[in-house]
Amino acid sequence: MSVRFCGDCGTPSRSPEQRFCSQCGSAYGAAPVVAPSAPVPTAAPVTPAPTIPIPGYAQPAPPSPFLTWGQPDHLVSQPLPGRPDGLIGKIVGIGALVLALAGAGFVGWQVFGPAGGADSPEAAASEFVAGVTEQDGIGVLKMVAPGEVSGFDDVYSSLQDRLEEAGLTDGSSISGAIDIEVDNLEFDVDELSENAARVELTSADYTVTYDPAELPDELDFVADQAPREESWSGDLVEEFENETGVSPTISTVKVDGRWYITLIGTGLDYAAPALEDEGYSSPNFDDTEELEPITGSDPEEVVNNLVDAINSLDVEDALANLPADLIVGLRPYARTFESALRDNDIEVAVTAEDLDLEEEDLGDGLIKVTINEATFSGYGYNGYGSGGGSLDVYDAECFEALGEEYYDDYTGETYQDEERGCLSDVSELGDVGIEEFFVVMREVDGGYQLDPVATAFTYANEVIENFPDSFIDDILEEIEDSGDIEGLHNDTCDEVSSEDGYC
Repeated sequence: MSVRFCGDCGTPSRSPEQRFCSQCGSAYGAAPVVAPSAPVPTAAPVTPAPTIPIPGYAQPAPPSPFLTWGQPDHLVSQPLPGRPDGLIGKIVGIGALVLALAGAGFVGWQVFGPAGGADSPEAAASEFVAGVTEQDGIGVLKMVAPGEVSGFDDVYSSLQDRLEEAGLTDGSSISGAIDIEVDNLEFDVDELSENAARVELTSADYTVTYDPAELPDELDFVADQAPREESWSGDLVEEFENETGVSPTISTVKVDGRWYITLIGTGLDYAAPALEDEGYSSPNFDDTEELEPITGSDPEEVVNNLVDAINSLDVEDALANLPADLIVGLRPYARTFESALRDNDIEVAVTAEDLDLEEEDLGDGLIKVTINEATFSGYGYNGYGSGGGSLDVYDAECFEALGEEYYDDYTGETYQDEERGCLSDVSELGDVGIEEFFVVMREVDGGYQLDPVATAFTYANEVIENFPDSFIDDILEEIEDSGDIEGLHNDTCDEVSSEDGYC
């Protein structure tokens, strides 16, 4: 399937048959293309899944809620023929600070909130890829399961403001120096159930162009070290399969009648074969109907509900304590997790006591719960041994962590690992504004549930709003001093000049 883009506003088509742009009403042209640009750096609070290895792109470690179709480590650290050695990785590494999204478009998505998702799994995958390649924040966010990107709007807005102040972006991506064209885009859909499908990328040809003239002034040192415009191309699917031994796939789920990509489900789908090899139960993709939510009337009851679910080792109960749109990709793997716990004779005992929690309304049905005082303990057992410890939180920002006592046969002494400290004592944390321990909870059916994604994004937002102005300058200086940007070459290069690093 090929994707067409509006010649007036750039909005991708939802299907090959669509004649007019859904955004501005202009007619689509006949030639299907995918607009060039660089992929969005991603991070998510889940196990990363394999990424399509676009040559030259060193994918940053995951601070993004977007899908990384896992790139093998050696693609990041070693040069491939026909790609700039280290150059693209440095540019995209800086781009991890930018989170390449179209600023104005993102604000429009945030304010007007058009319906997300797509009519089919294939359409969701197609529009997601289109959004990534052209850095279209609207297209990317609309295709991801809502619960997996909840709260990212504040993070993005804060990050964009800080980077505009630093001169690295003017409201769009800094990666205009890297253009990507992808065509002959085709997918194969495996319908796993009525509400779940696996989408395999079966065809995709790419052309990547580097133009140093498009780098922002703050990255002049990159242009100085790699001053020549270059281009390279290849077969995306073939290169992915050669490097990973598996086909590039993503998992999709149906939520409220619309199809979305699930980042969590995609990561688990790549891990599932290894889990099955260990003898654990296969995922059940018919288990996609919503669980009856388990909520608490106040934050303390939410914590106690989670403690009860963990102690019972009931995976479905544990999932029911979390927002439904977050766990939709996890649900099919409930019996896989349960069989792993059962087969390994796992037993746990956790407690949460002496809770002193303070609430702050964040709006949009979210509350920030500061942990002023609390004592947590946890112990686990299996057929091979046991372990555990406790954590005391006090004054909202200080802690004391104690490990389980153990006896040393050699010395005849009993020992216990200890760790104490306060957030204000750690300059790296104090400088970026993390001054208290907290979690974020979401209002659900008149009660509350813990929202891990919103919690992570709230921490990230506080870091971005408070990191020192010198932070970005220090990163740029470190990259410039590393001297790893030279070495741009192409497939026909027989010999690289030691003088300038080029053919």
